[in-house]
Amino acid sequence: MIAILSTDALLSHMLTLEVTRAELTVCEPDKALLYLIDLDHPPRPLPRKKSSYTVGFSTTRKSDSRVDMLLPLPYATKELQAVLHRFHDCVPTEKGIGYLPHAAVVEGNKIRLSPAEEHIFAILLAAKGEIVPTQALQAALHAGSTDSNVLQVHISRLRRKLTGGGASRIRAVRGVGYRLI
Repeated sequence: MIAILSTDALLSHMLTLEVTRAELTVCEPDKALLYLIDLDHPPRPLPRKKSSYTVGFSTTRKSDSRVDMLLPLPYATKELQAVLHRFHDCVPTEKGIGYLPHAAVVEGNKIRLSPAEEHIFAILLAAKGEIVPTQALQAALHAGSTDSNVLQVHISRLRRKLTGGGASRIRAVRGVGYRLI
């Protein structure tokens, strides 16, 4: 599930220990959904899949377009563990839907989500097909009054992004809430 890409043996060993501590497994780069890449000592070429999430590590860089998240070296263990924990809970399900930080994985394709869409998606995915009440989603978004259409706008955008094979993956249950199918 996780590939560690570095030519620095010490960093590779430390990242392997962190992955093991999070109860995840290290795999070959072509099978990975999460890449941990040392940007100061990268292997050549850098593998990249559309559906992968990439965490980069560097002592000198402040940003890099090749990564989804950049952690400085030395990295904060708590920050890396938070990413790994989030990844552990969000591996694609048998329905082909998964969750990565700031993105959804639908049928092997990574789809970027806005913060509000990500929050709604995470709640619906955690419900595992059960109905999530509208009030709970509004409260999670801090949408305020029930006559506001903020939730409906975000649901509409999320539906459009998650549509795979022409079928909507979010169903409304009139007067109750929403569920992910």
